[in-house]
Amino acid sequence: MSGVKSLLESSRKAMNRFKTVLDAPRKVMNALRSLLGAPRRVMNALRSLLDAPRKVMNAFRSLLDAPRRVMNALERVLPAPGRLLNGAAQVPDAREPGLGTYIHLPIDGPRTISASPTAKAGPGRSSPLRGAVEPGASPDLPAPGSGKEVRKVMNDKSNNRVNRVTEYRAMIAGMQANVGVSTAIVVKGVSTTQPAIVGALQGYVDADAKVAAAEAARTEAIAALHAADVTAHAAYVQGKEYAFQMFGDKPTTLGAFGLQATVRKVPTAATKAAANAKRAVTRAAKAAAKAEAAKAAAASVTQAPAPGGSGSSTTLKS
Repeated sequence: MSGVKSLLESSRKAMNRFKTVLDAPRKVMNALRSLLGAPRRVMNALRSLLDAPRKVMNAFRSLLDAPRRVMNALERVLPAPGRLLNGAAQVPDAREPGLGTYIHLPIDGPRTISASPTAKAGPGRSSPLRGAVEPGASPDLPAPGSGKEVRKVMNDKSNNRVNRVTEYRAMIAGMQANVGVSTAIVVKGVSTTQPAIVGALQGYVDADAKVAAAEAARTEAIAALHAADVTAHAAYVQGKEYAFQMFGDKPTTLGAFGLQATVRKVPTAATKAAANAKRAVTRAAKAAAKAEAAKAAAASVTQAPAPGGSGSSTTLKS
């Protein structure tokens, strides 16, 4: 018994040593994997370190861009130019239209309004003040020949008729409340008056009111037309059926109703003969095609060769 125990103990120790030998490569592989993974971790750390300045720059850019977004939002929300704020009439500066800069013109001083001398507006270009005109043009009309006399009001969602009327009414109120009727309004060397500007703006407002009324009347008329069409069509169908019922055999009387009797066309003898000949040709062609198909099917049917036979086939006759 002691010999068996010694043998078993020796076997166990041998198995442990063998397991240790087999486990050595795995430990070596783990060590190599850890060693090879170190550069990757170092590269990730370097990438994160190098990416930090870009994130800081993006945050700084967003911070600097915030005032511009605020200004754009204010420009969309605030009313049209010509409003009164802190005792000054604000008019967009033509030099920096994209930044929303305004020229503050005091209303407590002289009543003569002039544009900035540094604002560049050549022929055909809009002046800083709405209602103002270019040199050499009529005080009440834009500069002719510029191709920009009429703005695309109907197609521009951000500057539609409703917004235009609101802007013009605000300008009319501001002019009437703060500019005298005899005040000379000089813009780029061209002089006009408050009544001329108010009259031009009021003309557009009145024309827009007429257009709105016409559109409402057209909508109402179209609705009435559709309602009348339903009733009229039902009455027409009723009258048509009555006319055919009472005068169906009298073409002249039906013509007085604007109707025509349905006349069945009777085929002539020549038409019947041509149809019969065509039918005979078609039937003959179909019979010939059917016979050819049956003959081809019969010729293609063969008997399968018997197992171990010579491999010859016998044609089955139909």
